[in-house]
Formats: sequence, C-alpha cells, structure tokens
Amino acid sequence: KAMENLKKYNLINYLKGYALDNRPLIGICLGMQLFAENSTEITNSDGLGIIPGIIEPINYPKWHIGWNNIDVSKDSCLEAFNKLEVYYNHSFSYNCSKQFIHATSNIGNENKSIVACVKKNNTIGLQFHPEKSQTVGLSLFENLFSQLL
Repeated sequence: KAMENLKKYNLINYLKGYALDNRPLIGICLGMQLFAENSTEITNSDGLGIIPGIIEPINYPKWHIGWNNIDVSKDSCLEAFNKLEVYYNHSFSYNCSKQFIHATSNIGNENKSIVACVKKNNTIGLQFHPEKSQTVGLSLFENLFSQLL
C-alpha cells in the first residue's frame, strides 16, 4: 500500500533521485523497508531499490515489539549507540548484504538476529523507532543529523 501511494503521488522517482544525488535521507521502520528492492509483506511487491535487499517476515517470534539493544558494527554511523536500548514495533525484517548493515538486534528465545540499521551513502534506514526511544532516540537523531548535514 505504501508503494502504491508513492506511485500515486509521483514520489518514487523523486526519492530515488534524491538518494542518487547523495542527499541525506532517513527511513524509519516502514520507511526503511521501502528502501529495499522487494518486499514479501502481504503480497510480493517492488520497493524503491535504494539499498539492495528484500523484506521478509520475522516468523519467530511473529512480532518484535518493545525495547531491545542494538549491536553496532565497527565504523558504523551508530557507533556511539552500541548496546543501547531502542524501541521496536514490526514483524518484517531487512535481508541484505553485510556491507549495508550497520546494526543488528537479537530477538526471540533463539537470539535470532535482525537488521536494525542499513546505510548506503547518505541514505540510512532504521528498523526501530528513535522517536519512541526517549533520550537515546533524541541523541541518536542529533548524532545522525550532524553526520549527514
């Protein structure tokens, strides 16, 4: 439905061009998932293709809701936030090459790893919700904005 609306309002080429121009772009939760090439949520559908990858269901647990630590990769855009807790609410996850993954989180009883942050050039996708992550989220936004602007 989100891609249908982006198409309806002629925003697909605008967003792709914006990212290709290396301008700062942050996607949160669904916004991050729209950066992928394809999604299997509800139906198989194309994404924006800004950061190579596909969106797939988490499966177990079916939903990832609540607070969770992020494990930040070396030299990540989120380097200062390693092991801090952020808020999640989603049931699908980004599956992509490690070169784009900047952070992950372990979920469920089996410690399944999901992608928490992807980045390509100045496009950053966050699966979690910084706007709901209280002071950590505010600091994270300030940090990302200072890196991108």
